[in-house]
Amino acid sequence: MTRKTALTKQASNQGNLATKEVEAEIKTLLKAAAIMPDGEAEAHVRQQSGHIFDKAQPVSLEALKLRLEALQAQQATIKSDLVDKRNERKKQSRFISDNTVTEEDNIDEEE
Repeated sequence: MTRKTALTKQASNQGNLATKEVEAEIKTLLKAAAIMPDGEAEAHVRQQSGHIFDKAQPVSLEALKLRLEALQAQQATIKSDLVDKRNERKKQSRFISDNTVTEEDNIDEEE
């Protein structure tokens, strides 16, 4: 594994971990809000959501649900891109190995 590949993989893993942590916090908030009366749920979400988004303004329950959907879509896109890149590297390595001239090939050609 090259250094660039290792760094890319490490960054991807860190990004996935951060996304999963935020996703877990959002899901926890939504579960707690689901068992509360509407007015209380909205107040609870507004109070607790500020720390999830880097001390951003507290968000509404609906905004929190939309953010969760966006995170899940982003995560799916990242996974798809990684699979595409891996498949492309596999194709390239197969092409290289199929077209590599070995010493045995050179001997056969000389005879």
